[in-house]
This record gives sequence, C-alpha cells and structure tokens, in this order.
Amino acid sequence: NRGSSDGKHHAWIRSTLVVSEIAFACVLLVGAGLLIRSFLRVLDVNLGFRPERAAAMRVDPSARYNTRALRNAYFDEVLRLAKSVPGIEAAGLTDVLPLGHNRSWSAGAKDQVYSVAHPPPDEFVRIVSDGYLRAMGIPLRSGRDLTPSDDASGKPVILINETLAHILWPGRSAIGRTVQVDVDREVVGVVGDVRHLALEQGSGCEMYLPIR
Repeated sequence: NRGSSDGKHHAWIRSTLVVSEIAFACVLLVGAGLLIRSFLRVLDVNLGFRPERAAAMRVDPSARYNTRALRNAYFDEVLRLAKSVPGIEAAGLTDVLPLGHNRSWSAGAKDQVYSVAHPPPDEFVRIVSDGYLRAMGIPLRSGRDLTPSDDASGKPVILINETLAHILWPGRSAIGRTVQVDVDREVVGVVGDVRHLALEQGSGCEMYLPIR
C-alpha cells in the first residue's frame, strides 16, 4: 500500500529529525558545560596582582620635561597628587601594565658564563616607581621594594620575579647578587610572578627597573 509506505517513510524522517535534534542539543549542552568550566578555571587563575582593587590612568610628561631631574620632579608630583586623593591606599608608576604591551631584554647573572649555545635568559622588563608593587597587589617575596632614592645618583638596583631568581640562582638567595642589564644591577628584591602575557600562560622571567 503506497499510502502506508509514505506514512512509514515520513514517520522515519520525523524520528530521525527528533534524534538528530536531541543529539545536537546534547552537543550544545556539553559545549556550554566545557565553556563554563573553562571560565571558572580562568577565574581561579592567580594573576599575581589584584586588579579588582586597582585603577589606572595614563599620564605623559610634556616635552619640556627634557632632563632626568625634571622628569623625576614630575613623577614625584604625580605620585603626591594621586596619594592625596581620599581612599587611595597606594600609588605607583609603570610604563607597561600586565596583559598589555610586552618587550623583553636579555639579561644574565654576572657570576655566570654565557655563550651562543647557552645564552642568558630573556626577561619581560617593566620600568616602575616605588609604590607600584603595593598599588598592584604584587607580593614582595624577599628583600625590599624600590624607594625614591633609587635614582641615577645611587647604586643601580633591580627587582626580579621568583621564576628568574630560580633560573639564575636555583636553591640560593638572589638578594645582593648582580644582574647584567644596561649596567650591572644589584638585586634588592624578589617579587611574586605576574601573568603579563595572557591568563592561560605562565609569567616567564620578569624584571623591574626603577623609573627614576
């Protein structure tokens, strides 16, 4: 009977479509579940800093601040004004924020020998002021933070992160040792790692130079 055959055929098509819809719905549900799980995993990532309590704004000294002394005076005034705002607990300056633009320099330990086969590591470099670590919520693991006296008239110093300290001097303290960057710089502090590249990528090696 042709009518009976057509009815069975249509019923088979409807059954196939229902099964396909259920299958696609299951795939979408699984995909949504994986997306939610990935999102929750990202929320659990330790960034190394506290963005929920920080705010940033860009300030640019004009061309008339054309000497180091004038620029440092400008930095001092910017920090003074920022810290005078009610509710501000800490203020600092940086040339680059985490998860923004990145650049790297090669720098190694002065007490180690490097070659083409064993080059010094590349580090992400940040130029910061005193107060930057506290304002960003970056933990100081050992040593000290930068101070206003870390300027051109004083001893060249540097802060490095835990990863770089472990790579350069595994099992030993990095405080007081020397890193060769633009000049020989004494490590005065080791800070926690910060995810500067992306949420899903580790921090790598990092160093912080005094802005003054």
